[in-house]
Amino acid sequence: MIRSMTGYGRAEAVGERITITVEARSLNHRHLDIALKLPRPLTGFEIESRRLIQGQVQRGRLEVSAGVMPATYGAGQVKVNAPLAREYIEQARSLGKSLGLDGAATIEWVLGCPGVLALDEPEPLSQDEAWRLLAHSLTGALTELVASREREGEAIRKEMAVLHDRLAAEMERMATRSTASLDHRQKRFRERMAAL
Repeated sequence: MIRSMTGYGRAEAVGERITITVEARSLNHRHLDIALKLPRPLTGFEIESRRLIQGQVQRGRLEVSAGVMPATYGAGQVKVNAPLAREYIEQARSLGKSLGLDGAATIEWVLGCPGVLALDEPEPLSQDEAWRLLAHSLTGALTELVASREREGEAIRKEMAVLHDRLAAEMERMATRSTASLDHRQKRFRERMAAL
C-alpha cells in the first residue's frame, strides 16, 4: 500500500483528574526525525514516547506535541487569600488618608492584587496514570496519522493510475500515427523515385 509522507492525527485521553491531548503531524523526510514536545508533568516519558512513535511510524519528520489540562473545572479550585486582601485594603486606606485622597477600594482592584487569588495546587500525578493516559492519546493520534497517510497515499495511487492510463493511450495514439506517417513517407519516396 502506498502511504503519503504527510498526515495529521489528534487524540485525547480523559482521566479522573487530567485530560491529555496529543497532536501529530508528519512531513516528507528520508529518515524518521521526531520533534517531541511534552509538558513538564510528562517530560519523564520522553524515551517511552519515542519508542511508541518508532513502533508505528518508520519515515518522515514527525512533530508531536502533548498538552495537559484539568479534567474538570469545579468549585474549590480557586482560593481567596482574605487576610492578604484585608491588608491591601487597610494599606490603601492608610495611604489615601496620608495623601488626602478620597476613594474606596473596589472588589476588582482587590482581586487584581498579587496573591489575593490563587489556584489550588493539584495532587501530583501518579506516574502510572500519567503514562497510561499519554500512551493512550499518543497511540490514538499516531493511528489517526497513519490512517490519514494511507488515505492520501490511496488518492495518490488512483491519480497515478489515471495518469498512467492517459500516458498509455497517448503512447498508443503516437505509435499509430508514427506508423501511418512512416507508411506515408515511404509511399511518397517510392513515388518520387519512380518519377525519376
